[in-house]
Amino acid sequence: MRLIPARPRRLTSPLVLAALLASLFAGGCGGGGTTGELSPAAFVKGVHHPYFPIERGWTWHYVGEYDGVPIAEEVRTLEQPRRIRGVECTAIEELSFRDGVLVGLTTEWFAQDAAGNVWRFGEESFEREGDAFTLTADSWIAGVAGGTAWMAFGATPRVGERYVGFKPDGQEVLEVRALDGVADVPAGVFAPCVEIASNPDEIEDTDIILYAEGVGRVAETNVTGWTHLVRTAQD
Repeated sequence: MRLIPARPRRLTSPLVLAALLASLFAGGCGGGGTTGELSPAAFVKGVHHPYFPIERGWTWHYVGEYDGVPIAEEVRTLEQPRRIRGVECTAIEELSFRDGVLVGLTTEWFAQDAAGNVWRFGEESFEREGDAFTLTADSWIAGVAGGTAWMAFGATPRVGERYVGFKPDGQEVLEVRALDGVADVPAGVFAPCVEIASNPDEIEDTDIILYAEGVGRVAETNVTGWTHLVRTAQD
């Protein structure tokens, strides 16, 4: 196992940040979502966020449990970017296994703006139904059928901060719960971690996710089970 070191964070002055936010939209934004047209010029190549690094060539391996059944995930950053709404987006591909059988394949697209915020531009998921894989109803792409890109991870997360974004059936909500979380997983002990709650207003459907600096997602828990990082590597 070779953990990938964190990259230094570049700070943006208030005046530069204000100018960036003004140029980011032709319209406006609120709560992490967008109501206007994104400006491709406001984005940089690649995603280099200290807590959300998705450099090309990286792979993460996870194990866990879902409703008492062993699960595993293999997540990797794809080499080929995809241009969505004029923005070059980096893709993450996730293979999901349940009891050793491949049951899901999900690709998500992200981009980072010049201030360091990470934006989500789409998700395409396939789930096994018998011997075939079917596109799920919650798949979406910004600019298609009402889909809009939204900020999913702030450059400098703050406790209580919420990121609210597009879902085909409504909104997705992420809330920063803590900045001092600790994850003790097979890959090691990580602290401090950024703790984020997904769907925080739906107790039976809330995921608690821990992100470690220089590594990314290291642990996830909910009422049905858990997922822990085993190892991560760089090609």
